[in-house]
Amino acid sequence: MDLTGKRILICEEALTTHKGHFQSWIKAIRKMHLDAGAEVFVAGNCAVIQEVRESLNVIPVYTVNSWDQTVSGKWPGWRRHLCVFAQNWRIFWQTRAALRRTGPVDMLFFTAVRVHQVIGLRALCAWGLGRKFKRLTFFLLTSQAEYNKDFTASHFPRQTHLIASVLRSFDRLARRGDVILAGDSHITNGEYEKLAGVPMTLFPSPGADLRYEKRGERSGGPIFTILGVSTWDKGIDVFQSAILCFLGRNPHSDAHFVLQWGVPCEGPGGVDTPISSHLKSDPRVTLLERRLTNEEYAELFCSADVIVLPYRKLTYFNRISGVAVEAAVSGKPMIVTEKTWLQWAMRKFGSGLAVPEDGVEELCAAIESCCADREAITGEARRRMAVARDYNSSERYLEILWGK
Repeated sequence: MDLTGKRILICEEALTTHKGHFQSWIKAIRKMHLDAGAEVFVAGNCAVIQEVRESLNVIPVYTVNSWDQTVSGKWPGWRRHLCVFAQNWRIFWQTRAALRRTGPVDMLFFTAVRVHQVIGLRALCAWGLGRKFKRLTFFLLTSQAEYNKDFTASHFPRQTHLIASVLRSFDRLARRGDVILAGDSHITNGEYEKLAGVPMTLFPSPGADLRYEKRGERSGGPIFTILGVSTWDKGIDVFQSAILCFLGRNPHSDAHFVLQWGVPCEGPGGVDTPISSHLKSDPRVTLLERRLTNEEYAELFCSADVIVLPYRKLTYFNRISGVAVEAAVSGKPMIVTEKTWLQWAMRKFGSGLAVPEDGVEELCAAIESCCADREAITGEARRRMAVARDYNSSERYLEILWGK
């Protein structure tokens, strides 16, 4: 797509460091626009570190990051509402300041929005839509629904009435094409359509270009890998139990396991899951008890045969996983939690097996199945790689965003 002459301002109040998805997503979105010939501006937090500021050419305008829990999480009751309205006020005025720096743009783009920003965006539309910016796109990534224990039914709590009301005020603008209410999960999009009755647009992941090519063939058994922050919601404790089960049942297997366990795995009630001494002593297990550099992450991802994602529904029922997208576009099979966005994505453009949440025995059996049918499972993932790259391509992302 040729976007020569187009101008886009990408805004994110939480853009401060390399941590989180903000920097990597903005980097990918910025790159795809630059490659298409557009002029790209990025507005971030005033506390943005020098390295990020220089690499993305960030305009520092936002003074408060509401995602760090100091704006809304600190105060109960009416004080929380006061903080929410104060942040919306800041979003309105500080985005105006960014637009004064850039001049009029064709697209005003917000990477993550919730109640702390959406009122300010509505005020921005009343102030400058059609004059200071031709279109507004904002992503609603945070679920507003509360689910029952088995995630078969949901409801919207009372505090969602405010964001629902504000979103309804965008309805006419959205149906006219002046505003895009966006999401990257079909489940979360459906929640917002049910909550507010507004049309939502489903986007692919912007990180499909962050694919990792397999570096030749090697001897030995399959490598099962879990990477990223070792939190309880990512099920690293389940993977550990499944590995112990597998090693006990298959003492002579040449399968290998790689676990990044760089932070304590703190579960409900603040109870930590310790790393098993058996894993530490088994030569078939590689434990990485630290953060990884980008180069180390890429090397380990490339060497993996199967990416293991036993994520828990409490966080990942309706939430996307960048690692799952990386696996699909890199032609790697996955083992994921069933009845989640992960399983939907695996069926849509990936390949692999799904297991029940917290299913240690089932995960162990899935590992055994991957070992037994290694050639067939990896071959299917390689065949599906083209589907994943097409679905998550930069071209498709830009076509959805710019309506071409």
